Amino acid sequence: MTTNRTTSGLNAIGTLSIYLKPVGSDVSFCIFEEELNKITDKARAHLLRLATDYPSTLSPNPITNYRVGSGGVAVTATGAETQLFTEIPPSGSYDNTVLDRELSSLDRLATYTFELSPEEGNGQSISEVGLFADNYWLGSPSNGKMFNIKTFPPVAKSSTFSLSFVWRINFSGIYLP
Repeated sequence: MTTNRTTSGLNAIGTLSIYLKPVGSDVSFCIFEEELNKITDKARAHLLRLATDYPSTLSPNPITNYRVGSGGVAVTATGAETQLFTEIPPSGSYDNTVLDRELSSLDRLATYTFELSPEEGNGQSISEVGLFADNYWLGSPSNGKMFNIKTFPPVAKSSTFSLSFVWRINFSGIYLP
């Protein structure tokens, strides 16, 4: 009889870089570079179950949107979060569905890029961001839809600049800054 042994860990690593681009400029300035984030415990459990359940009881759950928030000041994400600490609702503030995706199977790297334009999120103090999936993790609303979270010092968003976010999820298990 064959016994499969698995561990509860998924050695995926996420890093986030944030760029500020002044209106009228062709140059972006990196304000946070390759900062490690927390992939949520529920997302890791879902991915592990997709790889080990037979027959499969779960469906793939693609990342489809992002959200920003103002509750990340002096808070350290643990991975147990199911939502941002203080989400800024996208309705009327920003379009959270404009998400560029790039996949490199060779490098086992998924890159998600999104932007708050000069017209979006103004007057907000942004200090956290997360990527979100289409459905609830492990099929339960109590698990939320957040894939990962990153907190950082606040950025006072105004119409004088855009903020670009580049999020890399590395599934190779090797951290390459």
